[in-house]
Amino acid sequence: NILATRCFLREPTEIINLLKNSGASLNLWQNWLILIAFLVFFIVYFLARRKIIKSTSWQIILLITIICNLIAVNFNYLPPTAIATIKDEPATAKFINSQNPTDGLFRIFTPPDNEFILTGRRSSLLLGPGLSSLYRLASIDMTGALPEKRYNQLINFLGAHDNKITSNTFQPFFLRHFLLLNILNVKYILHSNYLDQDFIKERQAFKLVFDWPDIKIYENLKVLPTAYLVQNYKVMTDDNEKILRFLKDSAFNQTREVVLEKSPKFSYNANADASLNNVKVLAYDNESIKLKVTTASQAILILSDLFYPGWQAEIDSRPTEILRANYIFRAVEVPSGNHLITFKYSPTSFKLGLYLSMFSILTVAFLILCNQPSKLANV
Repeated sequence: NILATRCFLREPTEIINLLKNSGASLNLWQNWLILIAFLVFFIVYFLARRKIIKSTSWQIILLITIICNLIAVNFNYLPPTAIATIKDEPATAKFINSQNPTDGLFRIFTPPDNEFILTGRRSSLLLGPGLSSLYRLASIDMTGALPEKRYNQLINFLGAHDNKITSNTFQPFFLRHFLLLNILNVKYILHSNYLDQDFIKERQAFKLVFDWPDIKIYENLKVLPTAYLVQNYKVMTDDNEKILRFLKDSAFNQTREVVLEKSPKFSYNANADASLNNVKVLAYDNESIKLKVTTASQAILILSDLFYPGWQAEIDSRPTEILRANYIFRAVEVPSGNHLITFKYSPTSFKLGLYLSMFSILTVAFLILCNQPSKLANV
C-alpha cells in the first residue's frame, strides 16, 4: 500500500528509483526468512511425531518461528535515524520551541516532499513521524501499527500525496483544505520548498518564520487552540464524507460552530456573547487533562484530541458524556459559569486485561503447587 501510494501518477523512471531506494529487496528477504522458518518448523514437527527427535523440539522451533516473524515484520518499519540526530536537537525544533516557551499545546505538519515521495526518507530538520516527539513537539503525522481509522480518513481527505511540487515552490493539495489544519491545531508547517506566493496572498493564513536553504517553516496564523468554546452546533449523522466536506467548506465558521454526531441535551443561544468565554489549560498529561472554563452561557467545549474509547470526562467532579466533535475530536456540554473540567483515560479493556492476567497468574501458581510431589510420599 505504501508503494502504491507513493507511486501514484509518477513517471516510470521515478517508480524505478523508488523501488531501488525503498525496502523492496529487504521485504523480499524478510519473506524468505519467514518461509524458511516455517519450513524448518514443519520438518521438526514431522520428526517429533515420528519420535525421531524429542517431542518438545517442535514447540521450541514454533516459539523461535514466531519471534523471527515478529522481528522480520517490524524490522526497518521506520527509516533509521542517526544517533547524532537524536543527541543534537535540530535547529528547526529549537526554533519552534523558542517561539513557544510556555505553551507547547499545538501541532506541526511535515507534508511529503520530492525526496520523501521517491525514497521514503526525509531530512531530520523536517521532524518527521516519531522524531518530533523527542523534542516535545506533537505532529499530525501518525505512523504506527494500529492507526485510528477516522483519523486516517481525515488525513487522507487532506490529499497529502496529491501535491504540486516545482523546483522552488510548493502548493500541496492539502492547503486547499487548510481549514482542516486549523481544527487539527497545526501551528507550523515544515517543508523543503517555498509555498506558492499567490496562494499565501489569497489565503493570508501562512507566514514564513524560518528560512534555510533546505528547510522552510510557515506559521499558521489562523490555528485554533487545543481547547476552545463554541455556542453553535450542527448535527450530522450517518454520512462521513458529508461531514468531511462540510468541515473544509468556507461556510463553516470554525471559531463559533462545531459538527456533532449526536444532539446535545442543552439548548443554546446562538447570539450569546462569546467574548467572555475563556479556557485555561491547568494540566495536560498523557492520561489526564484539566481545564478551567469560564462561559457566560451554555456552550460546547471542544478538545482537539482524538475521540477514543476509554476517555472519561467530569465537570466539577461530576461525570459527563463525551461527544464526538468535528469528526474525530472530543467535546462536552458546559453550563454557564466557572467550571473545572477533567478528562481521564481509564479504559475498561485495560482493567479487564489486568484482572484476567492476575487470575491467570494465580491459576498457574495454584496448578504448579498442586502438581508438586508430596513429601510424605517419599517417606
